[in-house]
Amino acid sequence: DIDTLAERVSRREGTRPLLTGRDPREALAELAAVRNPVYALAPYRVRSQPLPHDATIDSILKALSK
Repeated sequence: DIDTLAERVSRREGTRPLLTGRDPREALAELAAVRNPVYALAPYRVRSQPLPHDATIDSILKALSK
């Protein structure tokens, strides 16, 4: 979700070179248009929110062990 990503990156302004000097929502939408088709090819999907990091790691390890 572009709005969620824009909110996250706005908390760390200046740390994302691809967004520097650009409207974050516009830049993120352009990046998503390029990246999402590639991400769709991934054999595994793990949701990381709102889980703690340890739970996310466990989900990744479980998916990889199949």
